[in-house]
Amino acid sequence: SGNFYKVMYSTSGAIGYVSQSFVEYVNTTGYLVCDVDSGTMNMRSGVGTSYAVIASIPKNAAFAYVTQITANGWYRGVYGNVMGYTTGEYTKYVLY
Repeated sequence: SGNFYKVMYSTSGAIGYVSQSFVEYVNTTGYLVCDVDSGTMNMRSGVGTSYAVIASIPKNAAFAYVTQITANGWYRGVYGNVMGYTTGEYTKYVLY
């Protein structure tokens, strides 16, 4: 209530509260899945392979959808506590 959101902040279902000033609310109907044949997919700090790798996402791992960068087929998502970008070539959007 007030200026706080009630949030689930871990995969174990832990609940807490966070100030709205620290949260970006995203209304979505789905999530992202790493769709590589084997191994991992790189999450990068920006759109493009020239940006630093900030996380490695295992095959079939699900992660939060933020937005799609339609101009070039990349997605912005959250994996664990890292927000970054993944190529649409290896990222699948799945409806809830």
